Amino acid sequence: MCSPGGRRAPFLPSCPLFPRERATAIVRERHLILRSVGFIPFCVAVIDDDPDVLRIVRIKLERAGFRVETAGDAGTGLALVLRHHPDVVIADLMLPDRDGLDLVRDLKALSVDGVPVVLILSALNGTEGILRGLAAGADDYVTKPFSPRELAERITVALARAGRFAGPGEELAPGDAVPGAEGPAVADGTGEGA
Repeated sequence: MCSPGGRRAPFLPSCPLFPRERATAIVRERHLILRSVGFIPFCVAVIDDDPDVLRIVRIKLERAGFRVETAGDAGTGLALVLRHHPDVVIADLMLPDRDGLDLVRDLKALSVDGVPVVLILSALNGTEGILRGLAAGADDYVTKPFSPRELAERITVALARAGRFAGPGEELAPGDAVPGAEGPAVADGTGEGA
């Protein structure tokens, strides 16, 4: 799970007394608890062929408390996703080696319990392009040029929708921690952070 230092997710043995599904659930619950108190940052994979976009997104999201991995094309990005198991994938639609919509479909096919959350970050800003991206399975669509602060907020909202830090199936309530926000932030009950 995108652990620091390139370490892999913990090995989960399977035995009749402690089935693998239960072990997986316990590890997932532990990660959610640790993340909710700030010990394990959410991992975001960014797939874009523009090095300036990769640099800006990396800087802004790391400042917002996310761990960021980047790739410059779809092939490298898919390998990165399989290796690091990010919580969120941000993908451009216009990649040099592959159609971004096909990449989004593949990412959603790999999805387990709504993870990774997939956001599209693209210069295609017409209604038709946005609808095609959402129909391909993207959880959200952000158009370029974009506000890095808005992108971080959309990631936080998408993670909350996927049940990644408010607890599975729960929505943020007033006073809940908002991971990924710059500095300490709590939900204020209006759908926006404090």
